[in-house]
Amino acid sequence: EAISGIGIEDLYYDATSPQDPEETTRRLAYLTAIRDAGKAVIVVDYVESGRDTTSNTERIAEFRAEAIGDGFIPYAARSDRELDEISVVTGQP
Repeated sequence: EAISGIGIEDLYYDATSPQDPEETTRRLAYLTAIRDAGKAVIVVDYVESGRDTTSNTERIAEFRAEAIGDGFIPYAARSDRELDEISVVTGQP
């Protein structure tokens, strides 16, 4: 049976540091094929440090722009990787 979508972690970032570009490129080949088949691709990167800093806001914005630009659904999760709360980042669409 066909899948209806896929979720993936750490596509663009490894915690709050950029992911190895070769790793991102390798994984994008698979994910774009899924997207092109009309399936949802949800990307969870743990980029939200929990601190109200310019670098945190910029990192989240960059992650979201990359994921949306690739046609994916982004979720900027807390860097503690707990996923025990919904992360709401103000100032982000």
